[in-house]
Amino acid sequence: MTTRLHTLATFTLTLALPAQNPLSTKPTVLGTPVRMHQNVVTEVAFSADGTLALSVSMNGDLFVWDAKTGKRTGTLDCKGQIEDAAFCGPKNERIAIVDKNAGLRLLDARTGKPFATVPGLTGLAVAADRVTLASTTKKGELLLLDAMTAKPKATIAVGKSLYSPCFSPDGNTVLVDEFMAGKTYVVDVLQSKVTGEVALARFKSDRTFVPDGKSVISMSGQKVRRVAIPSGEQQGIWELPEAGTSLAIRNDGNEVVVGDMNGTMLHIDLAAGATKHTWQEHRGLVGRLAVSPDGKTLLSGSWDATVRFWDFDSGKELFPSPAHNNMVMSVAFAPDGKTLASGAWDNTAMLWGIDGKPKSKVTAHEYLVSAVAVQADGTWWSASQDRTLRHWRATGEEVGKIAIEGEGAAPTCLALVAKDTSLITGHADGSVRWFDAVSGEQKRSATGHEGSITAIAVDAAGAFVASASADGNVIVWNVEKGEPQHTLAVHKDGVASLTLLGDGVLVSCGGKGELVRIDGKAGKETHRIVFGGTEPRSLTSLAAVPGRGLFFAVNGRQLCSFAAADLRVMGEGAAPSDVFTLTAAADGSAAAAGLDDGTIAVWKLIAAPAKPGK
Repeated sequence: MTTRLHTLATFTLTLALPAQNPLSTKPTVLGTPVRMHQNVVTEVAFSADGTLALSVSMNGDLFVWDAKTGKRTGTLDCKGQIEDAAFCGPKNERIAIVDKNAGLRLLDARTGKPFATVPGLTGLAVAADRVTLASTTKKGELLLLDAMTAKPKATIAVGKSLYSPCFSPDGNTVLVDEFMAGKTYVVDVLQSKVTGEVALARFKSDRTFVPDGKSVISMSGQKVRRVAIPSGEQQGIWELPEAGTSLAIRNDGNEVVVGDMNGTMLHIDLAAGATKHTWQEHRGLVGRLAVSPDGKTLLSGSWDATVRFWDFDSGKELFPSPAHNNMVMSVAFAPDGKTLASGAWDNTAMLWGIDGKPKSKVTAHEYLVSAVAVQADGTWWSASQDRTLRHWRATGEEVGKIAIEGEGAAPTCLALVAKDTSLITGHADGSVRWFDAVSGEQKRSATGHEGSITAIAVDAAGAFVASASADGNVIVWNVEKGEPQHTLAVHKDGVASLTLLGDGVLVSCGGKGELVRIDGKAGKETHRIVFGGTEPRSLTSLAAVPGRGLFFAVNGRQLCSFAAADLRVMGEGAAPSDVFTLTAAADGSAAAAGLDDGTIAVWKLIAAPAKPGK
């Protein structure tokens, strides 16, 4: 029978005092953060002169960027669900935003000071003169407003509930949609009346005027069309390899950039029908694209919360982080605790000094680096979804490479056996494999999981080996026979992480808040809690702290320490960004987390109490 020991209320009550909390100190951050919001990026835009850029996230934080350096120059907390945002004013001195609840607001672009609010408006467009705004009402009106004061210039009756206004380059025409009707109205600003109706993409992010203002490039599904305005005549159609989610044009509409649901962006020459560049650095839906006024730079915003700048001519990303340029997937301390290895989604692996200085960076992998490990002699290993294990010197020279055989057998986790030169790896096909680290020979392969391996736990002698997988099972292996000794079904939603506390005692976590303590030698569960009680919190990673009798679990940015004996909460701490993976030094002196923003956080842990007689 299992017991549920803690609810959210007891979690609060059982926290230790700050002085006793092993996570009470602030971490040291290694690396430079990727340009990142705390939530989905909902809008990106350049200023009219191309010197500044802005990005907005779903939770209302708005960042202003120097478009020439990629550095953040301002942060505005807009306190709302922002649907649209843009620079306006003759000198880009204003930012106009449309809030789902508050309506249209004007802010100082440098200080965030509010100037005006017009409730009840939805949608936003800025004319080329930068002093005229367009927005809509639920009554079916198109409003033209002064960009400096938000005072109305004109009110035009159009249809029913409207959204997504869009100015032509000369400012004389506005396209505006009728909600749920599939209609796009063409409004003549000078005459203040509707002059046509066309069928276009339903969202502003999926269409844009070409510079002559006489036609629009519009995207729907896997089709890109050029449509004449105001007649609606189709002038050209192109097929895309995947359904697009965002669109931007360049070079008078002869080139387009399309973002898709998987984070890929294609730079396409429509006339030639050729793809000039393929960008795959985003790891979430690309929802917003913007081209700089000079046509040289692309700005992209994604559901992965990152903002990225791209050079159109070379196809290279501008201003990448000097360390990892995407989420850190794996971290591991050297046995002496003085060196740390990391691997990231951007295919790179790095070796760091505990002082925060990078020792080496390697870029040989073709796909994300899923696991890293450091040997006692200072050399280190990286495993990648390109189905290779690579061995490196501390200076970054490659010592050796092991190619993994088997389709779908990409390594997902890696463990070193301290007493010899063995590597134990988990793979996407559910297999666990043993390798000789010197010769590269595969000594053994074992199967028993039905899902991808999510974690490997190994003791120093390599005599105790356990694995966990996406099928929700933990297997303790008979190492000599290469077959399961104990198989435990522990998490219905899959095992997110597994750690070895010592003497065959394991702790696993499921994604929906369950922590389970397992006697691996006996093959039985001893304790189970639901972190958060009746409202389970998502758990992503665990790390054992040797000699401390405790381990850590993580929930977003929050880290908690638990007693190993009964999973009792001992303390908590916070990370600078969302935590993806955790590790701890062998002597219990430090813990490290790989973060979503491409950095690593290292905590110096409070010293463990001295043992009697010491």
